Amino acid sequence: MSNYEDKPIKSIKSEKLDLALTKVKRLTNH
Repeated sequence: MSNYEDKPIKSIKSEKLDLALTKVKRLTNH
């Protein structure tokens, strides 16, 4: 059960990382 709960948490973290990367890319582009 613990592994089943860890998956969504990792996906959320990956999404946050993607958003952070996009923000950094936008800053670097400007």
